[in-house]
Amino acid sequence: MSFTSEKNQSTSDRSDNTTIISKMENLSISPKIQPPPKITEQSINYSESVVHDCPICRNKMNEPENNIRMEHCCKRTFHAACLRSWANQQTLMNQEGTCPMCRWEWPVEFLDQLFRGY
Repeated sequence: MSFTSEKNQSTSDRSDNTTIISKMENLSISPKIQPPPKITEQSINYSESVVHDCPICRNKMNEPENNIRMEHCCKRTFHAACLRSWANQQTLMNQEGTCPMCRWEWPVEFLDQLFRGY
């Protein structure tokens, strides 16, 4: 390939890129990545007041006294019975006790409390 054809190829590539960006702008598509929306105090308060489903069984969290919130890791809430079942399965498979969502390794004290009936 000669110098002239390399130069023409480079000019052609720039022209193609300019055309693509121009088309994106016409479609209101920004070629730049937008930052995530800002978290506000209102959005945090709303998310804490929403009733969630148990991530293990997917049923509603209706009885707060039978739920466990993982304060030391991912802050998710589970049914205590579901969490015990999860921990029991891990024990049967000779695995360390971990959070079913974030895989944070539970301290022995937490497992003791969990099996004694939180």
